[in-house]
Amino acid sequence: RLRGWIAAPIKARAGVMGILVLGNRTPQTYTSGNLKLVTSLAGQVAPVIESARLTEAQRALAASFARFVPDEFLGALKASSVVEIDTGEHARKKMSVFFSDIRSFTTLVEGKTPEENYRFINEYLSHLEPAIRQRSGFVAEVIGDAIMALFDEGGADDAVLAAIACQEALTLYNKERAREGEPAVVSGFGISTGLLMLGTIGSPERIKCGVIGDTVNTAARVEGLTKLYNAGILISHHTRDELADPDAYTMRPVDRVRAKGKLQAITLYEVMDALPPAELAARMRSRTAYLEGWELYQAGQPGEALVCFANAMNIDPSDRVSRLYLGRCWNLLEHGMPEDWDGIAQVNTK
Repeated sequence: RLRGWIAAPIKARAGVMGILVLGNRTPQTYTSGNLKLVTSLAGQVAPVIESARLTEAQRALAASFARFVPDEFLGALKASSVVEIDTGEHARKKMSVFFSDIRSFTTLVEGKTPEENYRFINEYLSHLEPAIRQRSGFVAEVIGDAIMALFDEGGADDAVLAAIACQEALTLYNKERAREGEPAVVSGFGISTGLLMLGTIGSPERIKCGVIGDTVNTAARVEGLTKLYNAGILISHHTRDELADPDAYTMRPVDRVRAKGKLQAITLYEVMDALPPAELAARMRSRTAYLEGWELYQAGQPGEALVCFANAMNIDPSDRVSRLYLGRCWNLLEHGMPEDWDGIAQVNTK
């Protein structure tokens, strides 16, 4: 129990934030000198407390901003905080760009309330983002039901493995949805690798972090083409060429295309590692016939290629790519081979 005490207010710019009390368990008479000492100590304590509070607030603010502006963006721009970046700052980097989009999204959310739609999107993203993070990628942008993620230079394998993990996560999510009587969610994943510009876009009053460049456009086109081939994961030859060991994946060439708005052709590869076991087994049984047909088609021999694709279809009737090539071969046999045949398909859909 204190028998004597003396106190002074701890003042800050916003007002009194507390009281500094010094006490003694024995009776003691405090002098004006003691009061000056306590007042001086209170004055020295005030900025320390303010600084601690500010640092805590800054940490909370930084954590909050990181949810909107990934730390990876700041690192690429050599900034430690969002307050250090301005409009137009940028960095040129080689990265793997990963796009994902839900198929038939409008049908999935038809009849749902806005609150239910938001809950669905957030649930969906919560299943996919950990797979991206675990492979050293980060979600750069979310546009409705679409995701764009980035993987740093040397991250082609990480991007492909993340897409496989996302497909596996979707399988588990769809089991949850089935128990609730909800339809399955089907997504396409497209990846391309190359140089891009990463930086800030906007006006002095409002800026956002973004990426621009041919690699971004190509990845978006590749993802869009997953619908045409009914493929879960498609990658460009740019990404395949960056893989440490392409043979480590269950992969096949799908097409050589010149996408809408593009001048250069790209070769597309389907990554099949995340297919359901029965479907993957059928693809593997038809693989030899399919690859022979692919080579013959590219060489401008549609008659021989047609036989191979027909054999592949007999083994795996669900393979839309083999069915697509059957149609192309019949069309070439009926109308003749173009003089400038190069095996490249012009794709005019996004």
